Amino acid sequence: MAFPAKTSKTLNGKLSFPSKPSSETPQFSPRGGPPPRTATGSAFPANWAESPCSPSRLSPSVVRSLPPSSPSPTSPCWTSPPTYFTLSGEIPTQIMELTELETLKLGTNFFTGKIPPELGYLSLLQTLELSSNDFYGEIPTQIGNLTRLKFLDLGNNFLSGSLPSDLFPKLQSLASMDVSRNSLSGEIPPSIGSLKNLTDLYIGNNHISGPLPGEIGELSRLEILDAASCSITGPLPEEISKLESLTKIDLSYNPLRCSFPKGVGKLQNLSILALVFTELNGSVPAELGNCKSLTTLILSFNSLSGPLPEELSELPLLTFSAEKNQLSGLLPSWLGKLKQVESLLLSSNLFSGKIPPEIGNCSMLRLLSLSNNLLTGPIPVEICNAGSLLEIDLDSNYLSGTIDSTFVKCKNLTQLNLVNNRIAGAIPHYLSELPLMVIDLDSNNFTGTIPKSLWSSENLMEFTASNNQLSGSISNEIGRAAVLERLVLNLGDCVILVDVLISHNLLSGEIPRSLARLTNLTTLDLSGNMLSGSIPPEFGDSPKLQGLNLGNNQLTSTIPGSFGRLGSLVKLNLTGNKLSGSVPVSFGELKELTHLDLSSNKLDGELPSSLSSMQNLVGLDIKASNILLNEDFEPKVADFGLARLINACETHISTDIAGTFGYIPPEYGQSGRSTTKGDVYSFGVILLELVTGKEPTGPDFKDLEGGNLVGWVFQMLKKGKAADVLDPMVLDADSKRTMVQVLKIACVCVSDNPAQRPTMLQVLKFLKGINDE
Repeated sequence: MAFPAKTSKTLNGKLSFPSKPSSETPQFSPRGGPPPRTATGSAFPANWAESPCSPSRLSPSVVRSLPPSSPSPTSPCWTSPPTYFTLSGEIPTQIMELTELETLKLGTNFFTGKIPPELGYLSLLQTLELSSNDFYGEIPTQIGNLTRLKFLDLGNNFLSGSLPSDLFPKLQSLASMDVSRNSLSGEIPPSIGSLKNLTDLYIGNNHISGPLPGEIGELSRLEILDAASCSITGPLPEEISKLESLTKIDLSYNPLRCSFPKGVGKLQNLSILALVFTELNGSVPAELGNCKSLTTLILSFNSLSGPLPEELSELPLLTFSAEKNQLSGLLPSWLGKLKQVESLLLSSNLFSGKIPPEIGNCSMLRLLSLSNNLLTGPIPVEICNAGSLLEIDLDSNYLSGTIDSTFVKCKNLTQLNLVNNRIAGAIPHYLSELPLMVIDLDSNNFTGTIPKSLWSSENLMEFTASNNQLSGSISNEIGRAAVLERLVLNLGDCVILVDVLISHNLLSGEIPRSLARLTNLTTLDLSGNMLSGSIPPEFGDSPKLQGLNLGNNQLTSTIPGSFGRLGSLVKLNLTGNKLSGSVPVSFGELKELTHLDLSSNKLDGELPSSLSSMQNLVGLDIKASNILLNEDFEPKVADFGLARLINACETHISTDIAGTFGYIPPEYGQSGRSTTKGDVYSFGVILLELVTGKEPTGPDFKDLEGGNLVGWVFQMLKKGKAADVLDPMVLDADSKRTMVQVLKIACVCVSDNPAQRPTMLQVLKFLKGINDE
């Protein structure tokens, strides 16, 4: 809030009253290090004597108003100290002696304590600013004695209690009141209607509840009503229509739970109306079109329904937002009459039909969001007639056709989101000629190849085209996308420069080594394609890469040891390929790795001991489909065994519990935390599945057997029926001995006592020992 500057009878928040320091004395405290000193040792500028608060410039009335115990006028506390100083402590009660004070500004300091009631003795005070401090307690009713007060700012403190009903009747001169961003509660007293000269009222971000009193309609000069983020309820009083001077109403984030306020169409001077998250219901009234000064209309996150009234087309709107409602009907063509609108946000409604080409007549439109509606048909080529659009979001509709020339005129477009539609055809080359930073084309019917020219873009940071029908190979030109951070090309998800998402398409050929030149890349998802060849070792030179998903392709050869240099890598998925060889020892250097999936490959050899240092690995979603033994009972590498391999001498790693029911050890039900010994238990369940051919849970198990596979196995062993536990489908004379040994190992792993379970490294050595025999 702005307060008028005064050249006299003014104290600008830099006061220290008692001559002796005390705990209540406001003290200058340095911010950001000690202040520079002058030659005399003062913390204030050498030219201070020339400031407006020097003795020669202070008005006689201010000098005479100083109490005897106050510092002399030559003290630096009579001027605003440098920005690296702040005041703290409590306001001393001696302030009541400044009887001629007209302006007191102590805002943006570290004052604490309660607001002293003695302020009520400053009968000449016109401006009181105590905002952005640490004051607490109730607002003293004595402030109501300041009959000349025009500006009151107590905002951004820790004040509590209710607005005193006897505070307002005497404040007939008050023009601006700000008590926002506190902890005030209770209802707004009807006496607020006595503030006949009030123009600005800020009471938002409090716990104020109840309805707005009808007496608020008596504030005939009120221009700003800001009561956002409280607990005010509806319905809004009809008297609000009497506030003909209002220019701004913000009641957002209040549980109004009512229909649109009646009489709002009479507010001819209203320029801003914000009713976000107010649980409004019913329709948008046509009378709103009478508010001929309305430039900002924000009705988002409510339950408004029905069509938009055409009367809104007569408004000089700059911003129109009605997202997250239940508005329906055809998207009106009259939207094209909003010649000045810059933001048109109508996403997450029930609008149907085609996008009207008249939208292209909105010559100032910069942001257009129509996502999550029921729109159909092709995107009109007129959409960018004005060429002013910066962002277009048409996500999750039923749009069809192609975009062969749709966005050619969007010369300023930086973000394009067409995700989850039915758009077909090729990705056009002209997109590379636009200043696009984000292109999201996921889940459509795009075909053909990705234009090589896209990778020459100087701006593209994200390209997603997953879940399409793209084909061909990934061009070597992709390495030219210098700022690309995300590239997703999984079946239609291509995110460039920062994220590359092209998963789940029909891309084939080898992964170009030039991808490694995308040094800003953080996410690369090429999963679910038909890529072949080896994984380029150059990926090890991608310092910012956090997510790499190459799963479900036809990649061969070994896992590059250079992956150990990916110090930022969090998730690595190589599942479902034809990779061979062993797991690189360098994986132990991936300190940030939390998820690792190497399942369904042809990896062999032992797990390197360096994996014991991967203490951030999580993920207990383990199933027999992920961990298998081959015909020689050698363990294959999958996304389980690497979950938490650490040395037996190390303490366990506590992580949030996560896993599949039936594999979780009994102690998790008590502690709610996962451990390395819990992983061993889960692996033991996997081994039991393999040798018994049974699921870990199911109707086959009786309650007396624990209701699960583990309980059933132990009951059978107690009865001396170990042979009956083994899967008869694979049991023969040659394999029986080996299966019994695996069964014994499994039983040790699923011991009820975690301390009796081996480590995972020991388990793997046991299994390897069986094969060596």
